[in-house]
Amino acid sequence: MEWLDEPSPTCDVGQVRIRVAAAGLNRADLLQRAGFYPPPPGASQVLGLECSGVISEVGAGSSWQVGDRVCAARRWRYGRRSGGGCTACVAGTGRLVADRSGGIA
Repeated sequence: MEWLDEPSPTCDVGQVRIRVAAAGLNRADLLQRAGFYPPPPGASQVLGLECSGVISEVGAGSSWQVGDRVCAARRWRYGRRSGGGCTACVAGTGRLVADRSGGIA
């Protein structure tokens, strides 16, 4: 892994931007890194299929609020999940976000 500076993503309709506090690396991430599980076309090359953090921006039509503590699965594309959770901020559909205000990470 290496640290890179990337522009912060913006929200589209129905999306949320999460300031990432933690991200998971699992078997699919390790297979991707080893070259056995390439991300779908157009998907992020950044690892991390799951992440948790705090919502920092909401797009129009989203029921989430800035400041909500959430965990998220990265978006499914072409029948496969795409990564990107191992970043400072991630944006994606609010449908794959779950409330973690009760303390679950």
